[in-house]
Amino acid sequence: MNQARGNHVCTLCSELHDTFLILDGGPKMLLGAAELWVPSLDYSVIFVAPNLVYHYVSEHRYAPPNAFVDAVLGAEVAYKQWDPRAESEKLLNSAFV
Repeated sequence: MNQARGNHVCTLCSELHDTFLILDGGPKMLLGAAELWVPSLDYSVIFVAPNLVYHYVSEHRYAPPNAFVDAVLGAEVAYKQWDPRAESEKLLNSAFV
């Protein structure tokens, strides 16, 4: 997850409000203030989505592209072979060369 510098609220909800998520009794997480980086199953693409995508799917029936869904479902296996911090550093450094 890549922390953003600001916060975005869901404009699809009838009232604008911060959206939070609590998974498995863990800490409360503000959605809309970070982005998810998920490698495709073959590591050829890195999908990037706001972490608010969880809210869009669960509350507004948004259906992401199948390749993104497959990558998310396979993320546990993919992350064993992929270092998101190293990938982020590589991409950030290449942008300024």
